[in-house]
Amino acid sequence: TPEKIIEHIVNSFGASIILGMIANTHTVVVDKHREHSFSEPCKKLAELFSDAIDSPKTGHFIEMEELRPFQKEYCKDWPICMRKSGERTYQSTSVLEKLYLRAEERYFKSKDKPVINTFPQKLKAIKHASTNSVQDEGFKKWLDGDIYQE
Repeated sequence: TPEKIIEHIVNSFGASIILGMIANTHTVVVDKHREHSFSEPCKKLAELFSDAIDSPKTGHFIEMEELRPFQKEYCKDWPICMRKSGERTYQSTSVLEKLYLRAEERYFKSKDKPVINTFPQKLKAIKHASTNSVQDEGFKKWLDGDIYQE
């Protein structure tokens, strides 16, 4: 019936939303738990994620109530690398955090420098492209490499 189809579509969209929530919660639990990804909460979250992936075909959709206990215990604050604006953050010791902070630092250093000719190499034509269906003569020359002969 149309109602069942609509319900399935709505549940499927909900499944994709909950995937992100499970992944974010898992990231925080891995970071905070002393056993990291080997902890029981992480294993349970991995199972929930797997079930959420399969939910559109199995019909078993993960409910927020299954995720809430993990969020309540671990998600009071977030690693800086997760970029949760408006939320409390902390500096993690994880590799993800170190990579993020180093990339952020490098990004802001490069923003202070003027960018001059970022692509100094000469552009090359596409080899072996068919020009039979191309209407524009200039583009045909570029495809054939003739533009560099002029």
